[in-house]
Amino acid sequence: MPVVTYYEQFGKVRRIDASRDPLDVYEDTRAAMLPQISCIIGPKASGKTRLGEALCDRTNMKMLNYNDFVCKESLEDVDEEAKTMALIKRLSEELSPRILIEDFPQSEF
Repeated sequence: MPVVTYYEQFGKVRRIDASRDPLDVYEDTRAAMLPQISCIIGPKASGKTRLGEALCDRTNMKMLNYNDFVCKESLEDVDEEAKTMALIKRLSEELSPRILIEDFPQSEF
């Protein structure tokens, strides 16, 4: 319990009632393990990257630029749904507990 008490102060402990149906326990466990996600959006040259980096430095978040992700995964020519599904898959594999996504969501006018 001392370890649990220590990590509770950092918001790292999730309590799950394991006496329920195994599928419900699994879903709660999976949800508890996914990262907390925040997004930062704004026009180019608005300072969002610098602000996001400063926020990540102060809060131990990891920053993910959506446009860089799309390029790295060669998703430029696929529809938005496929891009979003690829992002969700990437986030489900993330080890960092908190993620800041820059430039997501995007919409075309």
